[in-house]
Amino acid sequence: MALSDWQKELDGCVQEAHGTGGYAIIGAAEILWSGWEGDTDAVLFRLVDGRKVWAALQAVHVAPDDVPTVLRQRVTAYRQAIAETESLLIIAGRCDVLE
Repeated sequence: MALSDWQKELDGCVQEAHGTGGYAIIGAAEILWSGWEGDTDAVLFRLVDGRKVWAALQAVHVAPDDVPTVLRQRVTAYRQAIAETESLLIIAGRCDVLE
């Protein structure tokens, strides 16, 4: 999701959770879920008081404190999917029938 698409959601999230509209985005990453059409976004931002805070936008059951753990789990899943895909391509390269 592009920044402009979730800016309004993040504004509301920050206001509701922290009682302020003042924050600066530090970075963001898409959280991809295989087999599910509902990919989400993890956003790290800094509040006006200097605290770094996580948010998971359009996420189901991902609490802000759980975002780093979920990101690590997803990286493991991404690496597994890449390894399986590369293995399949190697096997496919050995099969004349797929030509």
